[in-house]
Formats: sequence, C-alpha cells, structure tokens
Amino acid sequence: MKTYKKTKEIILKLNPNISMPDKWKWRINLSGANLSGADLRGANLGGADLSAANLGGADLSAAYLIGANLIGAYLSEANLGEADLRGANLGGANLGEADLRGANLGGAVGIVVIQSECFTMYIQADTTTIGCKTKTNEEWLKLDIETAVKMGIKREHFEAYHAFFKAAMLILNSAGIEGRPSRIDNPDQLC
Repeated sequence: MKTYKKTKEIILKLNPNISMPDKWKWRINLSGANLSGADLRGANLGGADLSAANLGGADLSAAYLIGANLIGAYLSEANLGEADLRGANLGGANLGEADLRGANLGGAVGIVVIQSECFTMYIQADTTTIGCKTKTNEEWLKLDIETAVKMGIKREHFEAYHAFFKAAMLILNSAGIEGRPSRIDNPDQLC
C-alpha cells in the first residue's frame, strides 16, 4: 500500500503526462491507497477510484470528486467541506466525524442528505451522522429521548431526527444494497 501526502505526488507518480485542467478525460486508480492525513485541498479527483482507500483525517476541502468511487472508503475525520461530490458513490464509506459542511452531495449514491434550519443528517445504509454525532443505524433506532438529551441533542429536535431518519432508511432500503441517488433538500417533502 502506497502512502501519498500531496496531490501533485499522486498525479505525477500515476501519470506524469496528465493534463490537470481536463476534468473529464482521466481517471486515477487509488483503490486501497493509504492517504491518511493527506493534504488534498482542491484536488481534481473527478471519477477517481478511491474504493477502500484510507482517507482518514485527510483534507479534501473544496476537492473535485464528481463521480468518484468511494465505496468502502475510510473517511473518518476527513475534511470534505465545500467538496464537490455530485454523483459520487459513497456506498459503505465510513464518514464518521467527517466534516461535510458545504459539500455538494447532489446525486451521490449510498447516502441521503436531509438539511433543515436546525440540523443536517447524512444517512447511509449502515451509519448516520446527525450534526457531529455518528452512530450505527441500529444505535440510532434504539436511541431514547433521555439518552439523546445526554448526548447534547435538543429535546425538541429528537422527534424530528427520528422521523427523518426512519423516512431516509425507507428510501435507502427501497434502493437496495448499493443505494441510488437520493437527496432531500426540503424535509417538508417527507410530511
């Protein structure tokens, strides 16, 4: 497993003749690569195969990840703020404590995003992140209001979280194991 720390190193080691401005004609295969803690700010990784890659703690802020394959990628504590993940496949990706603020997840596969004035939920087939708290979906389903309050979840938000969570799980389950593009920009759509 190779470890890369900078975007230019990745690109030059894989293809020294690559044309950086051309966002659609090249694909990078980093499947299973160890990119833990890598500085990939603004990286052009559109269509890249990052399946099962270790991107834990990596800085992918403002990265271009349109259509990237992130199936099974480890993205725990990664900074994906303002990243463009349109059409990316996040099926089975570990997004525990990842920063997704401002990320564009339109059409992303394997994730449902619910945004409201009070909270944002990132719901996957196995795990869900509400605010900055990530738990397995089984744990979220078993959560009671007293435990939620101890976790710092406002009592008045708990019922909304649970309702949106259950609705999103229905969407993911109806899509099958791999999921399908799903995005809920207006939680009122679920009422």
